[in-house]
Amino acid sequence: MSTEPLNPIEQREVELSAGDRVLAALVEVGDEERVYVPVRPICEALGVNWPSQSRRIRDDDVLGEEAQGVVMMTTPSADGRGGGPQTYLSLPLEFLHGWLFGFQVSRVKKEHREALLRYKRECYRLLYEAFYTRTLAKRVGSVEGRVDTLENRVDSAALVVGALQGDVSQLKRLLTVGETIGPSQQSAIKETVKGIADLLTERGSTTNPYQGVWGELNRRMGVARYRDIPAEKFSEAMTFLDDWHQQLVRERSSGG
Repeated sequence: MSTEPLNPIEQREVELSAGDRVLAALVEVGDEERVYVPVRPICEALGVNWPSQSRRIRDDDVLGEEAQGVVMMTTPSADGRGGGPQTYLSLPLEFLHGWLFGFQVSRVKKEHREALLRYKRECYRLLYEAFYTRTLAKRVGSVEGRVDTLENRVDSAALVVGALQGDVSQLKRLLTVGETIGPSQQSAIKETVKGIADLLTERGSTTNPYQGVWGELNRRMGVARYRDIPAEKFSEAMTFLDDWHQQLVRERSSGG
């Protein structure tokens, strides 16, 4: 388990059949996106002793290695206490079943037994559908949209070729439009986003700054995720992020 907590790019509450709500987050780890599920809220919902479960996870050869601290945004209590970013010990979705099925129903209080069975039956499926199915649909839609765009560009390119009597260089420029940013450009964007989020955190932001910055960038660029930013828009994306970062630095320097 890493000592550095992970910051999600998306956080959701997924509802089970009886109204139970399970908190989960989509986190970018290296080159992949993984869903993590905080364990303590589930323990509290099932009336299970949290300290003993925390030890059980940390002592397990597999769960202890896979568990990670994940920063989640929480709402204040009814009396106004708490709220804001909290770090939860969390398990990757694919390992949640292993932990849940370690509970024996007979050893759980009677009033929580039905809930435990419900969590065992529904958690993995509903969380998977909430994150991975929706994400896949977005990606398919994005790809289909780009295919349509490329088809239109090919048609336009044919007209241009005819008008310019075989201007090959112009045709190549038209056909290369649509490439997305590469690894080095992705890294530059991630570093700048982290710098902005760190400054927002210093200011005491009440929302998850990482999610906020990613969301605004994706909205500006018209994409579902930053990796889909077209290569020709990289400079525009960096200009937007750099201006935001410099503005925050100026505000901090002036005490604003």
